[in-house]
Amino acid sequence: MIWKALTLTQPWCGLVASGIKTVENRPRAMIRREDFHKPFALHASRENSKEEMRRIIECAPDICADLTLPWFRLAAITSAIIGVATIREALYIGGNSPETTRAMLEKIGILDQERFVFGPTVYVLDDIRALSEPIPCRGWQAFWTVPNETAVKIEDQLARAA
Repeated sequence: MIWKALTLTQPWCGLVASGIKTVENRPRAMIRREDFHKPFALHASRENSKEEMRRIIECAPDICADLTLPWFRLAAITSAIIGVATIREALYIGGNSPETTRAMLEKIGILDQERFVFGPTVYVLDDIRALSEPIPCRGWQAFWTVPNETAVKIEDQLARAA
């Protein structure tokens, strides 16, 4: 299988791989509809951003109080594939009022993700699973193709977990 991947800034990638954050924001649409509902790899960026951690603390202080939560371990990993997910759908919320955005999220059953929705393009994720072991890998911008040897390692971990 040819695996695609999306590089997410840490600590956001850890939040997604743990299943706490089930949306991914992008400045523009970048993933083709034919790639929806197919598994893709969650790649943790090479650096952990203190600025982004402050943003998480602002929008979700409740998940930052307990340093033993699994997402903290995942958020510390860099330059590696740490999970997999699928894309259910994409929302464009650019220019929407907060009320309109809220109604869109409620309609598709993800109102609990409102604090993580920044847009303007929001990918709604399903089937999120953290890998048991990070797979070191260089990341790329956009929605990129995973090298074959790395794809084999992803599939091996998923098969063992099944």
